[in-house]
Amino acid sequence: MVIAALLFIAGFALGWRYNALAVVMSTLVIFFCSTLMFSVFIGFELFQLVIVFAYLIAHQSGYLTGVYFSYSGVAQVRVEPSTAPVLPSGVPPHRGVDLGNGIGAFAAPSTEPDKT
Repeated sequence: MVIAALLFIAGFALGWRYNALAVVMSTLVIFFCSTLMFSVFIGFELFQLVIVFAYLIAHQSGYLTGVYFSYSGVAQVRVEPSTAPVLPSGVPPHRGVDLGNGIGAFAAPSTEPDKT
């Protein structure tokens, strides 16, 4: 359990700071080192394979938790503007796509007369 907790903390640190390639490389290192140590010192059986996968799950769940906390804004303080941005005319800028009446507004026949 202590090793799994340390691997979770290491995965959290990787998720907080680095991208997915770092966790893939560290997962391979953990897998090969733990299987080598189990096979040399204890003997490799099904129970040791389950322990190795538990270590990998702890490490990767720490990574996912670290990524979540680094991007979610839970650990970051956001400064919200006191007023919404406005154009020089005093009108707020339009963002996004205006789809008209909703889904199918472009394909459906219009009931309004042409104003051109």
